[in-house]
This record gives sequence, structure tokens and C-alpha cells, in this order.
Amino acid sequence: MKSTVLDLQGLIIELRGRRVIDDLSLSLPEGAITALVGQTGAGKTLVALTLLGFIPSEHLRGRLRLLHIPNAFELSPRQWEGLRGTTIGLMMQNSHEAFDPLYTVGSQITESMHSVLGMRKEEARKHLYGEMAELDLDRDLLEAYPHELSGGELQRFALLWTFVLRPKIVVLDEPVAALDASLRQKALSYIHHRQKEGSIALLWITHQVHIALKYADRMAIMRRGKIVECGTVEELRRRPRHPYTRQLFQYAEILSEQKVRIQERAAPEVPRGTRVLEVRDLYYRHPRIRDRFLFRGLRFSLAEGQSLGIMGPSGVGKSTLALLIAGLLKPEGGEIWLKGVQSNAVDSTHRHRIRHPVQIIWQHPSSSLHPYRSVRATLCEALQCRPSTLPPLQIGDLLRWVELEEDVLDRYPRHLSGGQQQRVSIARALAVGPEVLLCDEPVSALDMATRLQILQLLRRIQAEQRLSILYVSHALSEIAFLCRYALRLPDQKWIELGVLGE
Repeated sequence: MKSTVLDLQGLIIELRGRRVIDDLSLSLPEGAITALVGQTGAGKTLVALTLLGFIPSEHLRGRLRLLHIPNAFELSPRQWEGLRGTTIGLMMQNSHEAFDPLYTVGSQITESMHSVLGMRKEEARKHLYGEMAELDLDRDLLEAYPHELSGGELQRFALLWTFVLRPKIVVLDEPVAALDASLRQKALSYIHHRQKEGSIALLWITHQVHIALKYADRMAIMRRGKIVECGTVEELRRRPRHPYTRQLFQYAEILSEQKVRIQERAAPEVPRGTRVLEVRDLYYRHPRIRDRFLFRGLRFSLAEGQSLGIMGPSGVGKSTLALLIAGLLKPEGGEIWLKGVQSNAVDSTHRHRIRHPVQIIWQHPSSSLHPYRSVRATLCEALQCRPSTLPPLQIGDLLRWVELEEDVLDRYPRHLSGGQQQRVSIARALAVGPEVLLCDEPVSALDMATRLQILQLLRRIQAEQRLSILYVSHALSEIAFLCRYALRLPDQKWIELGVLGE
């Protein structure tokens, strides 16, 4: 019988007069993986923050036994600092927030290994090389600053950082959500190996039901601040009792990657008069590895009302391409044409005049929305940028388009679920009257049900407003939901997608 190293009993959290976690109990056995599964807004991340002492004691009730500590909720902030990273480690979903933007990734990780494990920095760096090889990370990337890395590269560094400090308990919040299929498998193998090697009690917070079913020993299903069903993976797989559990399994089936068929083909013809976006012979070097080109002679066109997928593994430049098209980066060669205007040739002082036709929906809405600006202020600012040549819009119109209620207007991003935040991001993008939406992994951070809702929303808005969508993702199922064709990077091959059975 495995001993319990973490035992949470009767957790109640009240924020702003509302009970958000209601009588939740959870235990973690030594050397076992427990998956906490639920939709966006269920309170999973709140539980993670509670387990590491980030929720002030005045907002919570209950008891947390942590190894030899009878009730960790009674610890002081300084005592908690001595436990984080060493006794209990945490990897948050948005890995950008884990790193200081002013220091290189390597210096931050080796510094913590020096202070926590007593390693000399040269020794720590040599140890990191072995860990990085397992996660398919280039040694040169240790000298990169966080903003110079892709989301997938940062995600793998955050994962590595969590385990190299050798904690007894680890909490992983969506550790592989930003990774493509091949890198996801390497990350999953890395997690599994490190967890078994250190006999770590691991809490895996995820909305990816299929991963939980494959790798976890136990599962707890969470909904609206409560655990509605708990048991071994085999028990839940064979006989899920709660309707919500059965619903989660159904959503996972709808967006299954195994149902997508792909076939290489020639580039689709786009008549010149219908092109809203055209990329001609684009060249751009890797920001850190100067002898490596991310794009060398890249060409494609996007027609009015068409969706085009951009697919490929992490680090090949998918997000970089979106930034180049939006005018936030400058190519080293080639041309980018928007509605007959070469946008990368426009003087920087006048570039803002041609930016409104192209808007980006980012992967992490929590980072792209201003934390101290209400939804109302965010949308009002966007409406002020709407060209006078377009029909006027009201905030109510935007809310109806993205299916949000008016009660969100006076809330701040931190008061919204991930799905609500992404709907606000879509509304902000639509406010200025774009003709092209650049969707950069817009649903990868969301649970299966919310992911499907946002994809259906994008498809409906596109049909109603004749928008063109450039959809960047490593998930075939998402691209196939919106697009018939995709351009695969880095080999620049054209792919035709479909769903099996259609």
C-alpha cells in the first residue's frame, strides 16, 4: 500500500463573496499519478495554487497534510518559500509567466540548481544538457531570452526546470498543451521516466482526457468547484457513473486526431482577384541561430472567406509567420501583400493605417488582455480604432457575435474563465473590422468542450462576415475542423485534410 504524501480535506475557497471551491478533498499517493480533469473554469488551477500556498489563508478553510506537516495552511509565507520547488514543485500552464524576461533561460535554471541543490553552475549546465537532449532542445537555446523562444520550447524548459530540482511532489498544470504530437510524446515519456525514477507523487491537471486515461493511475473529475467522480483510471474507463464524466469522454472523441485523414497535394489555385493576403518568396532567419532560416522562399495566398491552416512541430516558425504578416516583425526578404498593398514596404510611421485588416487572436488570452483593464474598456478602445469608412458598431453587437452576456463588461480578465477570455479576445479583434484573422493556437489552452465551442464560433463568424482565417496550430483535428487545406512547415508541403467517415 503506497503512503499518502499529500492529503487535502474539506477545502472551501471564497473569493469576492462567492464560494468557488466547495468541500473538495484530494489525496496523492507516493509514486502515483493522479489526474485532475475538468473544463475551463472548474477551479483546477485554483486547487494547484492552493497546494503551493499561493491562496491567502483568509480566503480558505480546510486542512492540507503535506508529508510531515500536519496542516500546511498554518505555515507562514516564509515557510512556504522553503517548500516550493524543493518539497513540492509546480509547472503552470502559461510557461511565459515562469521566466523572468530580463535573464536568459539557462541562467535562471542554473541559478536555482545552484541555490537549491548546491550544484556549481558549470556542473548544473552539464546536467541540463542531458535533460535537454531528452526533450529535443538545442544547447544553444540556454543562451536565449524567454521572448526569443517558441511557446513549445518554453513549455519544455519549464517542465525540465520543475523536475531538475528533485521535488517529492509535483503539480503539472497542462504540461503538454502547447506541444505538437512528436514533441508531446517525448515530453510525456520524460515526465513518466522522471516520475518513476524519483517515486514522485504527481498531480496532473489537464483537460486532455485521452492523456489522463493513458498515463494516470487515478482520476478525479472536477466541475464547478467540486469533485463529482473519483477512482482508478480503469474504473472510470469501464464504467463512468456521472453524466459529466461521460460528456467529457464524448468531447474528446469528437476532436480526436485519429479521425483526421491527410493527403499531400499541389498548392491550391487562388484567383488573383480574390486574394486578401499574399506571401511572396519570404525569407526570415532564426533569431538565435543565425545560420538557420525559418523561411526560405515561402509562398502562399489566402482568398476572401477562405480558411488556411499553418501546421508543423514546435519551433518551426508558425507564430513567427503570424507576427511577420501582422507587421510586428520585419522579413529579411520577400513581400507580404494585404488587399493589393505591400505591407512590409510601408514606412513604419504609416504602418498602423494598414494594420486593421489583419488582427491576431493569441494562444494565451490571459497574457494578451490587459490585466488592469475591464472588458468594457478593452472593447471600447478597440472600437475607437475602427475605420470611419466601416459601419458603426456597439459593444452589444460584439457581445452577441461572440455569445457573451453583458455581465462580463465590468469584469477584469482574472475574473473570467479561459473560454470567456478568448471570446473577449475574438470580440476585440472583430471590433476593428478585419478582413483576415490570424489565429495562433487559439484553443490549445482550453478544455475539449470549450475548444469545440470556440471553433464553432469562429466557423460561424467566418461564414457571416466573409472573413479569411489563417489558423496556426499543431493539432490536426482543429485545422481539419476549419480548413480544407494546410501548409506544413518547415518543408512547405501542401496538405488536404478531411474527417474520416465524411
